[in-house]
Amino acid sequence: MTTALEKPDMNTEELLAGQTITPAEEEQNSVQSTSRLSREEIIDSLRKLVEGSVEEVKDEVDELKQAYYKQKKLK
Repeated sequence: MTTALEKPDMNTEELLAGQTITPAEEEQNSVQSTSRLSREEIIDSLRKLVEGSVEEVKDEVDELKQAYYKQKKLK
């Protein structure tokens, strides 16, 4: 059996396929990725999410909202 270190051509998805990510880790990764978005990207993402049901998009909307207000506070 080869390990990920022995197969450098594996992409991140392949490496993570065998790993379990907890909801807390997933949320942290999501928050980190939304914090890197520009204001325009945040607004575009929110516009796309408006079409979804509340239950499906609530968490992502909350993360985008937090990212937006963090940026606003810094300016």
